[in-house]
Amino acid sequence: MKNFLRSVLVALVAVIGFAGTDMFAQQTFIIGDQNSATVNSSTGYPTPYGRFYGGMRTYFLVRATELQAAGFTGAGDITEIGFYVTALNGADASPNFRIGLMNTTLTALTGAYIAGTTTVFGPTNYSPFVGTNAHAIATPFRWDGTSNLLIEVCHHNTSGCAYTYNASCRLNPATGFNSSSYSLNDCATGCDASQLTAGSVLQSRPVLYLKANLGGIVSSFPNDAPASDYVLTTNL
Repeated sequence: MKNFLRSVLVALVAVIGFAGTDMFAQQTFIIGDQNSATVNSSTGYPTPYGRFYGGMRTYFLVRATELQAAGFTGAGDITEIGFYVTALNGADASPNFRIGLMNTTLTALTGAYIAGTTTVFGPTNYSPFVGTNAHAIATPFRWDGTSNLLIEVCHHNTSGCAYTYNASCRLNPATGFNSSSYSLNDCATGCDASQLTAGSVLQSRPVLYLKANLGGIVSSFPNDAPASDYVLTTNL
C-alpha cells in the first residue's frame, strides 16, 4: 500500500507539473538577441575575452527590467554565466581571468572603477572557444530580484606585456544606456584601480546567458526547456 501511494503521489506531481504548476528547476535566461549579427572586431569592444591589451577590466551592467523581461522574475541563485564567441581572431588564453558579480543601484556606467564585486569564477588562465562559453559558478550568486546586476570581467599578465587579439562576441548593439565600460593596460599585473584606471563607456553589451534557480520555484515549464533541466526530489 505504501509503495502504491508513493507511485500515485509521484505521478500526480509530475502531471500537475507538466500542466504548468510550480516545480523545482533551473532555467537558462538570454539577455539580448541570441541571433544578433553584431559582433566586436579583433581590436574592438565590448568583449569579455579581450586580449588586444595584456590587461583588461570590463564591466557589463544589466538592469533589473532586462532580467525580468527575459523571464528572470524574482530573486534567484545564478549558477552559470556565459557569452557567445563567433570568432577567436587569434585570441589566446586570458591569464588570471576572473568574473565578479554584484547587486547594484547603478543605472549606468561611467567608466570609473567599481569596488565590491564578488568573485564567482577564477582567477584562471581561460581559453575561449567558438560557441557559448559557459562559466560555472561553484558558489551560486544570489540576485535579489530588484537590483541591477553588475558583471566584472578582468584579466592581466603575471609579468610582461604580451597581447594578441580580441575574440568576437555576439552583441546587443543598442541598449540605450551606458551598459559596458572597459579599462586597458598592456602591462597591468592586477585588476584594481592602480593597475586599470578609468575607462571608456559604450551603449552596447555582449549577449548574456545566465543559468539560475529562481528560489527553487518556477511557475511553468518553458516551451523549449529540455526535460533534463528539471529534477524532482521526493522524500517518502
